Amino acid sequence: MAHGTYGRPNRPFMLAVCVSVVGPGVRLGPIVTDADVEALSRWLRGGMPDDGTLPDRLRAAPAPPHAAHLD
Repeated sequence: MAHGTYGRPNRPFMLAVCVSVVGPGVRLGPIVTDADVEALSRWLRGGMPDDGTLPDRLRAAPAPPHAAHLD
């Protein structure tokens, strides 16, 4: 496996951001390149607007619905 900065494995990661206490979270990723990190940081510093400033490639699919297992 290739290693990136600081000897860490060089692989993409995902991030989930909670937009509000009562609203749904936003799933982001995969975050692979430095350009992805910069675009994400601009979006976060801008207050996470829903105006198309976050590139589509950084919007992950919504989480699948989960149901509690009742026995």
